Amino acid sequence: MYYNSFKKDNPYIIYNLRAASLLTNSPYQILWSAENMLVTLQTLKPGESVPMIMHPDMDELLSVTQGQGRILMGDKKDEVKYDSFFVADSVIFIPAGMWHMVINQYVYPLIYVAIETKCNNKSLPQNI
Repeated sequence: MYYNSFKKDNPYIIYNLRAASLLTNSPYQILWSAENMLVTLQTLKPGESVPMIMHPDMDELLSVTQGQGRILMGDKKDEVKYDSFFVADSVIFIPAGMWHMVINQYVYPLIYVAIETKCNNKSLPQNI
């Protein structure tokens, strides 16, 4: 599922996302979990969706590796203010507190990496 050229106990892992998505029947795989970050690989079959969810204190980035879909977002669970189509190689930014739903309405699997993280400006490099 991953390539690791270092020692077995090394926490620095390089994943082959295509292989990881093919080696499991699970639609949701945790690739990395740490105190301030969660990285998952998600696969939605045609017609599947992730229900409307919200992370109150975590920003989220979706990096679409395969397929196409729809993202719905809004300030309230039952009030969609943003409805957009996306394709492979898209990156979707979801701020903390934003309700969102991902839908695969197409004929091929939708595969994306979701990165949820807590961030504050104090953690940015000082030379930016």
